[in-house]
Amino acid sequence: MKKLLIFLLVANMYVYSQFSGGKGTAGNEYLIGSKEDIYALIDSINAETETKKYSDKHYKVIKNIRDSVRKCIPFFSGNWNGQGYKVTLALNNYKSENNKYNHCGLFSYVQDALLRNIVIDGYIKDDSSYSQFLGGVVGYAKTTYIYNCVNLAKIIATNPCVAGICGHFEFGGKIENCINLGKIESYSVYGTTFIGGLVGHYIYSIFQDYKGPIIIKSINAAFIKTKIGWSAGLIGLEEVKNVPTIFNSISTGIIECEEKINGISNTR
Repeated sequence: MKKLLIFLLVANMYVYSQFSGGKGTAGNEYLIGSKEDIYALIDSINAETETKKYSDKHYKVIKNIRDSVRKCIPFFSGNWNGQGYKVTLALNNYKSENNKYNHCGLFSYVQDALLRNIVIDGYIKDDSSYSQFLGGVVGYAKTTYIYNCVNLAKIIATNPCVAGICGHFEFGGKIENCINLGKIESYSVYGTTFIGGLVGHYIYSIFQDYKGPIIIKSINAAFIKTKIGWSAGLIGLEEVKNVPTIFNSISTGIIECEEKINGISNTR
């Protein structure tokens, strides 16, 4: 009986020692205070038996993470509060460990999530074919609310969808009070390349109830340089018709592109 009790206590301590504290609930969030905490979350998600365990949980960054993070959080469907602290990325031709979510950013793929008060610094560089969608905060977002986030990271890529905040955004959700200040350079040779200051590519389903603009009170103030494809200050390409998608948002950054270019957004 004593051995069993000791084992349970050690096991319980191990679960909560993966992060800097907390229980993953609203008001008692998992505390993220280091690169090791982020890596612990990544390892837990990559383990199939742990995926559901960390879904719909609450996380809170408690200090600047200056030690460069070199991996992406592969899948996320919870509540992440960055509290305005910087997370420094150093992603160079990043490839997912399980080859399931090959998108790039602090988060690879998010769905039904709330991402807020996040500040991304450092750089993302990708001249490989590993990542399809790339963004400073998240590569691929679905039905997700991204609020009060800032990208400072420089992005250099050959990927087909690249942006300062979110590479690909679809099916509901909003990006509000966000700013991109990180320079974006794309050297893609694909004609279907979408580069935007905030969002690279946006799809809206005709079967979905319209819930208002998706880009609200947000700014791109960074330089964007591309060779070919669709480039714009806010949304590289939005595939939606007769539906307002942008409200009270501007782009002041210079855009260089040899093909389709728009100061705010391209549509088709």
